[in-house]
Amino acid sequence: MNLSAERGDIILSGLLRMVAGLLLVGLALIETGAVAVNAVQLDEVATSAARAAAVAWRDHGSQLAAQDAAERALAVESGVALETVSIASDGSATVTLHRDAAVLFLDRVPPARRFLRHAVTKSAQPPPAL
Repeated sequence: MNLSAERGDIILSGLLRMVAGLLLVGLALIETGAVAVNAVQLDEVATSAARAAAVAWRDHGSQLAAQDAAERALAVESGVALETVSIASDGSATVTLHRDAAVLFLDRVPPARRFLRHAVTKSAQPPPAL
């Protein structure tokens, strides 16, 4: 084999390794981003659910109404589970939610699984009645 053909093979091999490495890094960034987005979205959803529960408690004075209002606030969010709804003596509502991040491959890595489930607890006061 001549020298120029060997150089071409080496260059092609290096390029293929570089592309494969970039694909792996890109996939890792996408998966990590999905975990971060899940945490941020769940935080916002928990705040909305707590506010809805507090308003329902203020308007109806019922734990069941507060629970239903929190569940309705979650209806548009996929995969969110409502764990608890509690009402404090001052009328504020506290909700605890959890959801697993939607990932493609990270759930197949046992040490990484603990980062996929995100739980959040939020409290909110009802706005003043009109």
